[in-house]
Amino acid sequence: MAPESLAAAGDEALILDSVEREDAVTRTRNEILATLNKPDAFILAIVQVSNGFASKPRHVRKPFQREPDFGATPVTYKLTDQLAWAEAPT
Repeated sequence: MAPESLAAAGDEALILDSVEREDAVTRTRNEILATLNKPDAFILAIVQVSNGFASKPRHVRKPFQREPDFGATPVTYKLTDQLAWAEAPT
């Protein structure tokens, strides 16, 4: 997985994630809290990578529903669950 990063996109920020594992998306507690504090300001951008080739990006608006446990550092979500909410970039 690529390093976690935030990239500005106008008034919104993209949380970039290139997924090499086929089954999971992992985020930090701080990233999740930031998106929960300003849900309209962040988009999770997922790009699946297979054999060195990237698929088209998929965007998930409001990707997180609740705050992780206090002691949690990384939180892993099923990729299929995240992609179910995804849409093509607009």
